[in-house]
Amino acid sequence: MIMPLYILRNMKCWILLLVSLFFLSHHSFSQNPVGYSPNGLFFAHSEYLNGFNQEKTYLVNGKEKTKSVGFHKYKISVYNIRKNCHVNDFYFLAEEKNGIDTIIFSPDGRLMYARSDKICRIWNVPKGDLLKDFTIVVEKPLNGKKEKEIDFDPFAAAWRDNYFVLSGYGMLQSFNGFDGTAVCNFSRLPPRFEGEKFQVSPDDLYISISGDNKVLIWKNGTSRMLKRLSGNGYEFTPDCKSIVVMRNSGNYLYTYVYELPTFLRKKKISYNNLLREYAKDMDVAEGKRPGTTVFKIDGAKCSLTPDGRSMIVVAIRDGKEHLLVYNTITSELRMSMMDQGGEGSFCPYNLINDSLMFFRKNEIKVLLNIYNGYSTVFEDYSDDGSGKGAFSGLFKRNKKDEFYSPDFRYRLVRKPMFRDLKRFELNTLRVKQEPSYILASEFVGFTPDSRYAIMKMQDGRFGYVESRATDMAMEPGELKVTLLDDGDCPINAEKPIADVEIPAEYEYNRITGFRHISEINDTAVYAKLIMKTMDLGDTMVSIQVHLMDKDGNYYYGAASDDWKQIWCNLLLKDPSGKTRQVADFEVEEFQERDTLPNAISLVLDHSGSMGEDRAVALQGAAKTFINQKKPDDAVSVVKYDQGVGIEARLNKDKSLLLSGLMMQGLLGYGGGTALLDGTNAGLSTLAGVRGFGRQAVILFTDGMENSSYLKKNDIITRAIREKRNIYTIGFGEYISEDYLQSLSYYTSGSYYRIYRTEDFNWIFEDIYSKMRNYYRIRFKTDTTGIHTALLKICIDDIRKDSLVVAFDNTQIDLEKAQKSEKDVFKVPLTHISREEISLQRIEIIPDISDFTKVGVTKGTWTDEWPDSLAPDLTDIEIEFEQIKFPDIKFVFDKTVIVPGTDEGIEDVARFMEKYPFIRIEIGGHTDNFGDDLYNQELSGRRAETVKQVIVDMGIAAGRIETKGYGESAPVLENTTDENRQVNRRVEFRILNE
Repeated sequence: MIMPLYILRNMKCWILLLVSLFFLSHHSFSQNPVGYSPNGLFFAHSEYLNGFNQEKTYLVNGKEKTKSVGFHKYKISVYNIRKNCHVNDFYFLAEEKNGIDTIIFSPDGRLMYARSDKICRIWNVPKGDLLKDFTIVVEKPLNGKKEKEIDFDPFAAAWRDNYFVLSGYGMLQSFNGFDGTAVCNFSRLPPRFEGEKFQVSPDDLYISISGDNKVLIWKNGTSRMLKRLSGNGYEFTPDCKSIVVMRNSGNYLYTYVYELPTFLRKKKISYNNLLREYAKDMDVAEGKRPGTTVFKIDGAKCSLTPDGRSMIVVAIRDGKEHLLVYNTITSELRMSMMDQGGEGSFCPYNLINDSLMFFRKNEIKVLLNIYNGYSTVFEDYSDDGSGKGAFSGLFKRNKKDEFYSPDFRYRLVRKPMFRDLKRFELNTLRVKQEPSYILASEFVGFTPDSRYAIMKMQDGRFGYVESRATDMAMEPGELKVTLLDDGDCPINAEKPIADVEIPAEYEYNRITGFRHISEINDTAVYAKLIMKTMDLGDTMVSIQVHLMDKDGNYYYGAASDDWKQIWCNLLLKDPSGKTRQVADFEVEEFQERDTLPNAISLVLDHSGSMGEDRAVALQGAAKTFINQKKPDDAVSVVKYDQGVGIEARLNKDKSLLLSGLMMQGLLGYGGGTALLDGTNAGLSTLAGVRGFGRQAVILFTDGMENSSYLKKNDIITRAIREKRNIYTIGFGEYISEDYLQSLSYYTSGSYYRIYRTEDFNWIFEDIYSKMRNYYRIRFKTDTTGIHTALLKICIDDIRKDSLVVAFDNTQIDLEKAQKSEKDVFKVPLTHISREEISLQRIEIIPDISDFTKVGVTKGTWTDEWPDSLAPDLTDIEIEFEQIKFPDIKFVFDKTVIVPGTDEGIEDVARFMEKYPFIRIEIGGHTDNFGDDLYNQELSGRRAETVKQVIVDMGIAAGRIETKGYGESAPVLENTTDENRQVNRRVEFRILNE
């Protein structure tokens, strides 16, 4: 999730209120601060332990001098609120007695940042490891001026990608969240840059920092700055496909929408222009001459909504304040309101999710939804009879006594009772309700998810009350505080499990050798279709299969014109129950010798149930896999129980990988099973890699998820967005096949099941082969929903085999999936056994006899390259532009190439061989003779002719697109035969962006 570390809405007139609200609802009033993880799971408080003196030795002018220095020791205790248990204690030693002034968690609570004066520390919370010490950099004094300390906490953390970023004047660097090692230095940060907002984008792909009217952006894992934008504020859209920047200059206000990752500007809006038109409409409605009155924008009160989709504009017209909300994408006016009293009642407002909270001067507050206009009026219960409502109370009487939950659903009011005991009244603001009450010494704050109110008791212990308890209360009464348990959180330690007998129906199709399809002419060979996985789109569907015999021989070469007739039938039953024959499908073959190098992360279960012997065997299998991998393939190794450790970072070098892989059994492990956190770490080791066609995680487990911080929704949405496959291996009896299948199915990976420890020796190598060798049968469907497909092969009249799969190609909204607390990715529909085929009621249609529409091709990984992680194309494009392209000419009115004019086309083919992920477009052009439509069609056929020449040189057809431009873009005027000859041409350009 986005984690801004310093958020300051620059509303000059009400800044005190906003800062107060934020402080009152998120910070303790005790001397020692507290912190909460943004997901509401973890709570931390600090306390002063003791002070002592210690001798320190200094070197002064070559001589040692000793000085007694006072040190102060602090402790930070972290609790898991929902489990009500103690996680870890962290100790802080500082020379100053200023105490710990800041505690910040990463979005998932895995990392914790704490600051005392200029000293910062970052810990891994579950493991208790100190990852980094960091001294806040101060600006050196200039011209005798006092040094200026950085004024925001220089820490941000990625959620899924397991890293954190530290910032200082002239420095921005990221570190690994497991061991604190440096990952990347971000370049071109201006010297003495004063940051105001520092965050990681919701998808963890971008690092951003703003200040000095600039927005600076880097891509995760790369040091080069992507973009420097001018602006006073910015937000990433929730889908992370755009960034919206606000620019406020004097009385002029603009927003700019930039597309990611290209940073092409999609939209610019001048709100002064919009308000000018709005004022004219108002003038007409009021009977004035259009343009009589104008708006003056108060830029200090304007703000982007957190999703970047709306701009809140506050402007003055005829002495009255207006609040208007505009869509930053379409310029549409969502809502407008006018202050009837002319006294600024629209300031302050606060942004609560997709709504605006207004603090009125009378006795009500209003929550107004920006997108649907729905309003909720909150009655005020805090009037003390003096006639002063909540608005004045917030500034005066109730400034220290009234607190609101972050979602503005609950309010807590402090009522003094005795010296050390107070009565806190808690009620919901959504309905008229008498408040319940809490007896405690101090209110600490609401958790960020508004779920809990943290209290401090008379004896100094901390506890919590669930906020919704006041909703469920039948009548007003005391709400009991649940004290935080100092007992350590239980570890899901698991005992070793013995091997079990292999079920009688168990079958594993292991690749033992490779044969060309021509060898299948031996009539004794019966080949069958083995399901691998599926790729699902709303209009394009792919079934991935292996073609194997009972002895484990894999047959390659069947995606050719000579053998395409064996793919003899493809039937599709749509959601309405109608069955049709698909005769225009494509058979695409992937072979290891045709693919780019692979990047693979082995994620290995080291929970207690594995036992010492099996852990050693698993490590031995990983070692064997590393020794047998292809030289250009890169591998990383991750171990996990309830914690995660990266044994070996992604590398091609076998010796470096083997030196990192510890053959030590369960040493340091042996607890629960955090397979989601382990998978996430595997994905993180692949972040930012370049030059690899396939990037995959192979997850091994012998148990079920019971310890992860992340949800399954998080892992699957991340893998889908980054276009990485997850292959899962379930070992033994005590696993959830449905759970593992869904991880693989939705990420276009595969699921495998094994039972014997001896199977460890070959399972990774078998998956490795199946990742690189398979057939993909692609076809279109114009319907979404549950389908059933039957794929059939016919070697001859006797040797036939069918594969039936059921699938649902309804697209899942990844943004909603990621936010959902429920498991969105349910058990997938999958391969149907031959015994169940008749139950599917597919109408059997005779086999295909005409194969002219069946396409066959060699597969490439171009269309699976993660756009967000694609390599920097600048140098590649420069190299492409330096190619001496062939000056191809065509015979008049034909697609025949003029002999000799195609000289140099080999250079284009060689370029594409060098960069296998590059796609190009060949554009065809004509002169102006003939009909426009005919010329466009002719130019397209000419481009296809050139494409075929390059394909014949070994380049995959899927990497080349063609387009006919006809006579629309002449190089020279079509006034002479020579000029027209020049205009009959083709042009080449790179499509990757």
